[in-house]
Amino acid sequence: MKLIMENWNKFVNVNEASTKGGGLNLDQWMDKTLPGLPSPPIQALDPAEIPNIVKGLDDGSEDDDRQMSLDVDGDIPFDKLFASQNEVGMAQSLRNTMSGVNGLEWDAIDWGDPIYIANAMKKPGFTFKFKSPIVVAVTSDGAVILDGHHRWSQAMMLQPNGQINVVGFNAPNMSADDVLQALHLGIYAVSGQADVKAAKGGNLFNATAADIEGYMNASERKVNPESFKIDPNGVAPYVAAYMKVKGISDPTQGQDAAVQYALKAVKAGRGRIIAGAPKRTTMPQTDPEVNPGATPKAVADALKTGKVDYASPHTPEVTESRRRKHKRAKK
Repeated sequence: MKLIMENWNKFVNVNEASTKGGGLNLDQWMDKTLPGLPSPPIQALDPAEIPNIVKGLDDGSEDDDRQMSLDVDGDIPFDKLFASQNEVGMAQSLRNTMSGVNGLEWDAIDWGDPIYIANAMKKPGFTFKFKSPIVVAVTSDGAVILDGHHRWSQAMMLQPNGQINVVGFNAPNMSADDVLQALHLGIYAVSGQADVKAAKGGNLFNATAADIEGYMNASERKVNPESFKIDPNGVAPYVAAYMKVKGISDPTQGQDAAVQYALKAVKAGRGRIIAGAPKRTTMPQTDPEVNPGATPKAVADALKTGKVDYASPHTPEVTESRRRKHKRAKK
């Protein structure tokens, strides 16, 4: 509690000029949607409400803040999965898939390996197995991505009809937006802050053919499209893989076709954005580099205790008030 208040006081001092939209209690804050809150959303809470974030077991209902169970585990097809944000950083996604990432594995996948890319491209149903599964929630709005939009988008650009390994929450009685807001509170309970980060390099969902081609031409790894061996005069691994799968021999024709394949995948991803999805700058970040200590597991562990007060009622006073109101309504 001391850490929470110390961090909140620092946060208020630093962001004093941007807290004009603040003053909300937890009930009001949860009633808002993320697009209607500032960035970071936590700053809209009245400072007096901050201690209540971890008083979910003292609000008059021990079970109301246990609507999220951490028991989703396995593989989900892309056509069953939705993006919960309307921005994905173009630089992060296109640099990996189109530029080869020379000598670098990203979460156990070498995006510059044309053999891996070709295998994914030619196999509908291909399963992308990341070292760290993406985090999802099964909500009243469907299965939504909570953490891992960049990995999802990268995989989609290889095989839009694939599937991906996930872990996450079952929250069938909560909307996607409510789950995201609950995560903000869970992150604050763990980290004493709930900071956010912006997408880099523009929005992937708005990418053009020129954007994709630019990353291909700047590839950090070039390979021979026939042998897949390193060749400084070759093409980007993504292009080489597509040429091999489609039997294209001309590099210019191959790159043009690969660009269109990637664009089609981007369009498919854009079609999976959930209605009312917020910008990335209001999304919760279960990332220790952004919010120290706030790993997905740590936040999930905090949420499952019921101590994180994300569901109404939020205080015993509210519970009693609603009880009296309910009695009057019955009369």
